[in-house]
Amino acid sequence: MPLSATQVKNVKPEKNPIKLSDGGGLYLFVNPKGSKLWRMNYRHLGRQKTASFGPYPSVSLAEAREHREEAKRVLRLGMDPVEHAQATKESAAKALRAQEDVTTPTFEALSLSFIAKRTREKASHKTLKKYDWLHRLTLPEIGHLNPMEIEPPDLRPLLLRLETENKLDTAQRTRAYIGQVMRHGIAAGLASRDPSPDLRGLVASPKTKNHAAIKDPKLFGEFLNTCDEYTGNPVTVLAMQIAPLVALRSEELRCGTWDEIDFDAAIWRVPQNRMKGDCPGDHLVPLSKQALALLQKLHAITGRRKNMFETVNTPGISLSENTINQAYRRMGFPKEVVTLHGVRTTFSTFANEQTVGEGEEERRRFDKDWIERQLSHIDSSVRGTYNAAEYIGPRRGMMQWLADYYDHLAGR
Repeated sequence: MPLSATQVKNVKPEKNPIKLSDGGGLYLFVNPKGSKLWRMNYRHLGRQKTASFGPYPSVSLAEAREHREEAKRVLRLGMDPVEHAQATKESAAKALRAQEDVTTPTFEALSLSFIAKRTREKASHKTLKKYDWLHRLTLPEIGHLNPMEIEPPDLRPLLLRLETENKLDTAQRTRAYIGQVMRHGIAAGLASRDPSPDLRGLVASPKTKNHAAIKDPKLFGEFLNTCDEYTGNPVTVLAMQIAPLVALRSEELRCGTWDEIDFDAAIWRVPQNRMKGDCPGDHLVPLSKQALALLQKLHAITGRRKNMFETVNTPGISLSENTINQAYRRMGFPKEVVTLHGVRTTFSTFANEQTVGEGEEERRRFDKDWIERQLSHIDSSVRGTYNAAEYIGPRRGMMQWLADYYDHLAGR
């Protein structure tokens, strides 16, 4: 059973060390001398290892759980959490050193300076991790070069190597990142030009992956009915039922925690650090009566845990996107027909198609800005005036209409 904050606070040291498990490998190690340390056991490449997350109360129970979730995410990517954390810490330290002074005329130093600038600008945790990854990716070929002297031929080997490895999307991201760094250098007087635009078209474009989505109302009604009748794990069933009613991205939905839900206000506040890209703030999702009812059912199952969508078999870990998509397959809906992400497309399609009035009086039922804000598509030109609650009133009405419309399609 997961620990409570009271347990952690009140546990007293004993003659022998104490280990209080919170699940998912995380435990509180109580030293006989009185110190309380957060640790996590995990396996990587067949070896048993332990990660340390710091002492209590400097690191709270909630923070320790966040460290655990991050460690598990890193493990799913095939990396060692301890080694990854150390590499990230070293990159951050370099970035902070570069923040004050870029005296070394190298692309590596300029890249670190750019990351430091984006850190000061409060870029999201996801964005900074992406920058760190791209920064390290560029170092072997161009890290040592003087930004004042970098020209298109200097970038070709890096981009062509990624193409040879069939990492087409990575190659595109790398070229874009180099452009950001070089433009930062131009503004700081540390580079003379940005050569990245000259290499557009050098690497083959990755094939666009469209998320399969149901756009036919009748078929979507059948899909909703099949989700209701699915006899799999109840948490998976509820995830499939809730997803169409909130139109969140996969990770925004699956990794939700109970402290984000305000049942009284009928609001789901998705924190900025779990939103895509550089979302400038938390994302507010108004909850329909149907969504609230389903969340109450879910709360009866997982309400004593931190994560909303975790099962008994995976304590401390949220459902994976693959788990939900595989449930769709077992229901008879192939990947070419529907995906978890695709229910967002379904929402957008239905909401944009709705009209009121007839003839010359016909008009959209829902303003496009309401739909785009509900999907958390943020125009970079309005980031400075971003308001998480913008259009919350009309969006609440829109999401209630959506839930009622889905009930109509499913014949509920």
